[in-house]
Amino acid sequence: MRRGSVGPRVRALRSALGMGAGDVFDSDVQERLIKHFQIPAGSGADGIITPGEAARLSLTGLVWT
Repeated sequence: MRRGSVGPRVRALRSALGMGAGDVFDSDVQERLIKHFQIPAGSGADGIITPGEAARLSLTGLVWT
């Protein structure tokens, strides 16, 4: 999932990142993902969330393939 993605997975990601409601993966989501999750986790700061990163954020019950 990356910038431009929309839907329930984005809503779940925004919630996990402590952001307000919404279902669009915009530049604010990308920036927060990089600064508050990817850089501290050492997982590569590319702004793209992989199924593995989704699991580390406890985003379960959604299809991530």
